[in-house]
Amino acid sequence: MFCPGQSISVADALAMVTISARTVESYSQQLNAASPSQSGAELSLVQALLAQLAVLQVENHHLKTTNRKLQQVAYTDALTQVGNRRAFDQAIKREWRSGCRTQSTLAVVMVDLDFFKRHNDTYGHQSGDELLACVANTLRTHLHRAGDAVFRYGGEEFAVVLPNTDLAGARVVAEGLRLAVEALGCTASFGVAAIVPNQADSFASLVGQADQALYQAKREGRNRVCCAD
Repeated sequence: MFCPGQSISVADALAMVTISARTVESYSQQLNAASPSQSGAELSLVQALLAQLAVLQVENHHLKTTNRKLQQVAYTDALTQVGNRRAFDQAIKREWRSGCRTQSTLAVVMVDLDFFKRHNDTYGHQSGDELLACVANTLRTHLHRAGDAVFRYGGEEFAVVLPNTDLAGARVVAEGLRLAVEALGCTASFGVAAIVPNQADSFASLVGQADQALYQAKREGRNRVCCAD
């Protein structure tokens, strides 16, 4: 039983409302089956419970809406408004499992802004934050398929997940993103990797390959796309 002052999660609250609604619904059925001789007091009680059911249904809707908003906040990067690292981990695991079932290629593009520290030192951290938000929005708006998604991986680094995309296709996408970022007046380096997921491997190896390709792009002079072997 819930006591005043006791902490309760949104999920627990939803369960309590569902149970209460079912209880009142049971009384509703009793009202429908009530005989004309049933006492007025009993009828009044059931009618009151029906009114309570209506209130509980409204509260249940509000709780579900609140829960969805909390989930969105938990998986969204506050600065850039794209998915955060937690959202990336969830998405890559989900797409890896899907790829294992369908044997379709999964690609990852790692993106790192070039000379971002120099930008912060020159123009200040507020300008750096504005640049990150602008780049994130640019990456997001240049992904055209419903399943493609960009995430803030950490700092000035982003990750793009491309389901059902082979290495050649992912390279084309990455090059388009590179040009879009360059049009903002800054540059970024891109590392691309793709693999057909399998049970013997893990998504971490795919991310690792994309990271290595990103490091290669940095070593070769930045503002370029490199693909894993």
